Amino acid sequence: MFRGETAAQLADIAYWATLFPEVGEAVAQYLSTWRGGGIASGDNGDPDAAGAR
Repeated sequence: MFRGETAAQLADIAYWATLFPEVGEAVAQYLSTWRGGGIASGDNGDPDAAGAR
């Protein structure tokens, strides 16, 4: 985390997600589009997991 900027951005997202649940849903949906799906898809980013491309 470069000079705490990333931590501050993540804190902002977490704050807004507590006020507006759709923020958290949108972030989870976006992260699920990353290669391997990440935690949002339940495979924890493991490229050997079922359904990974």
